[in-house]
Amino acid sequence: MAYEASTARVGVMVVDHGSKREAANERLITLCAAYAESHAKPDWVVAPAHMELASPSIEEAFDALVAQGCDLVVCHPFFLSPGRHATEDVPELLEAAKAKHPGVRAVMTPITGAAPGLLDLVDATVRDAVAAAGAPAPEAAFEDSFFGSIAAAIAEDQKAA
Repeated sequence: MAYEASTARVGVMVVDHGSKREAANERLITLCAAYAESHAKPDWVVAPAHMELASPSIEEAFDALVAQGCDLVVCHPFFLSPGRHATEDVPELLEAAKAKHPGVRAVMTPITGAAPGLLDLVDATVRDAVAAAGAPAPEAAFEDSFFGSIAAAIAEDQKAA
């Protein structure tokens, strides 16, 4: 049966590592609130979750989304690299949370580090730092820059996949 987006309530769970430092955990809460306000559709519920060390856990956030009527949970691992946490731990924790709710679908997005626009963001922040330091900005076009070459390599990998 095809998923009916028009009749579903979507839960978006953004997952980071979690930290003993509350300020680090607050950053994810702020990010989720900003995403919910600026990008989420009206029938989406956005929730932060931490893989470990802090609450809400993936299980707690999943349960809360289901309690709010979500029948599809989209898990976004807010990780830069495809390490063990992003490729093994988060998927396992998501599957365990989903197992408690047989009628609910769960899917994972690629990690944040795989986002096509990430290199543009890195380039922009580097250029801002260069400008703030009073150094002249590089004149080369993005395509000719270090980040441009990485973007081209990623694009080639995605075409091959």
